[in-house]
Amino acid sequence: MQEQNLKVWLILAISAWVIILQQVNAVSDVTFDLETASKTKYNTFLSDIRTKVKDPKLVYEGIPMLPPPTTPTKYILIDLKAKQNAATTITVTLALSRNDLYVVAFTDQTAPNLRAHYFAADITPATVRTLFPTATELIPIGYGSSYQNLEGNAGILRENLQLGFQPLKQYMVNVYGKSIQATDYRKNEAKFLLTTIQMVAEAARFKYIEGKAINSFIPDYKVPSLGTNWEKISKAIRSAVKKFTPPIALVYANNTAWVITQVSDIKPDLGLLKYVP
Repeated sequence: MQEQNLKVWLILAISAWVIILQQVNAVSDVTFDLETASKTKYNTFLSDIRTKVKDPKLVYEGIPMLPPPTTPTKYILIDLKAKQNAATTITVTLALSRNDLYVVAFTDQTAPNLRAHYFAADITPATVRTLFPTATELIPIGYGSSYQNLEGNAGILRENLQLGFQPLKQYMVNVYGKSIQATDYRKNEAKFLLTTIQMVAEAARFKYIEGKAINSFIPDYKVPSLGTNWEKISKAIRSAVKKFTPPIALVYANNTAWVITQVSDIKPDLGLLKYVP
């Protein structure tokens, strides 16, 4: 009986150890340190994201594509690190859906508790707990994840919100560990999310945005035009034989009309295609 109990105990111990290892390995798939940020490191960071989420069997005109959506959804976890002050390094972990690279949740810490903030329409509390098993507090974000909702709560259009390594660090510091009851918390959180979504998710999708975000800049008109039309562009490239039928209407950086009629018109701007059948 003692030998049997010992075997059971060993099995339970090994199982627990495997679970712990899985949780440790799930902490982060990719990390970007804003304190040592550079063009080369940012390019590598985004390239790593593309490599981890792409389907190696789906490449069109030399551009990788996301794999078919899965049910349940799979996620990629991304760590952003920065100095809150000279003595304190902070880490925010983002959860992005592998189906479409949408940001669905993020974590911060109010010592000693890990908080997980999430878009309730995009991810369930049970999934958040699976992604962040050490989180002691789950906080539904009080608005939706669309750009319209984010801009409304940030009090600024994304075309007017400065992007770059230093702005992202400042927006991150402005929300990290802060009381969600603070009068300016929602506005700061929405600004952080607007910046993060563009500098991580949108920049992974579009090399044009990647190139712009290296320096502090206010997005030009081309940035939202690309983001809004990602699926349409992906469909056109998926089915194109060099030419697009019909052409796709976008805008240039100066807000003048830009009609793309072939793959070569847009290829340099692309980093990743959305999955389309």
